[in-house]
This record gives sequence, C-alpha cells and structure tokens, in this order.
Amino acid sequence: MAETVNSVYDYPLASGRYLIEASAGTGKTYTIVELYRRLILENKLRTKDILVVTFSKAATAELKERISAGLYDAMRNGWKDQDGKDVLPTPHEQLLLQLALASFDEAAISTIHSFCQKALSDFAVESGESFAMSLVASNDEYTDKLIRTFWRQEFGTAEEPPPVTMETL
Repeated sequence: MAETVNSVYDYPLASGRYLIEASAGTGKTYTIVELYRRLILENKLRTKDILVVTFSKAATAELKERISAGLYDAMRNGWKDQDGKDVLPTPHEQLLLQLALASFDEAAISTIHSFCQKALSDFAVESGESFAMSLVASNDEYTDKLIRTFWRQEFGTAEEPPPVTMETL
C-alpha cells in the first residue's frame, strides 16, 4: 500500500526509489526539486547518483531547468525548513551545491524511454542485447505482427486463417 506524504520533509531519504504521482498543479516539480536538494545536502549524493525519470521530453527539459535553478537559488538564498523558517546554507552546503551545479551535465534526468535505451546500451552484455540496439517510439507495427502471428499459430495458418466469428473475437 502506498504511503501518503504531505510534505517534502516527510519523505525519508533512505536509499531506494520514490514515486511522486499527483494531479496537475499539486507541486510535483517543487517536491522533486526539494528532494533533489535534500539528497545533495543531507545524503551527500552527487548529481550522477540521482536518477529522475519522467514521461515526456518537455517534462524532462522543465525538470532539468527547475532543478538547476532550485540548486542555484538554494546556494545563493537558502530555503525554507519544515516549519517554514528561512535557512541559509553553511559554507559546506554552499560548496556541495556548487559542486552539484558544476557537474549538473552528468545529472540523470530523462524520459522513461531514453533511460531504458541507455540502460540497455550500457549493460548490453549483461542484458544479451546488441550494443547498437535502438528502441522504437511506437511499437504498433510490432504489436500487430505479434498479434497476427499468435492468432495464426493458435487458430490457423497464413494460408488457412481461422474463421472470424463472435466466439473467437
């Protein structure tokens, strides 16, 4: 059962995965930015150690921009704590944020599709896939072929396709 979290400070920062799912305009991006900042400052993670995955290229671009801006703003102006009080970064926290910003080009913020393609490419030997493999954005052609093949194998052949009746649909 999924746990409901009311504040970005309610998220425990233990190792693992976090799913942020909510309706439009509810603060998902803000929450991701704040979790990212917390992971850098509280867990001392580097940008390359944090994975953010979303659905669309537009959402990916927005997240990259907002996370980068959020880290910069935190470094320069601080942030609000769980009680809503202003917190200014210590010199050590400023350094951590500077390092995160300097290495932000290594940040793993991507679409599900591009993450899967990179993972399969990076681990081609382990996955048994070709190094030159590429994923397709739409698999309708392959799905149709798979369905036709299954239908023929289970209910007939290419030369003698099965009869189409209400019972077989």
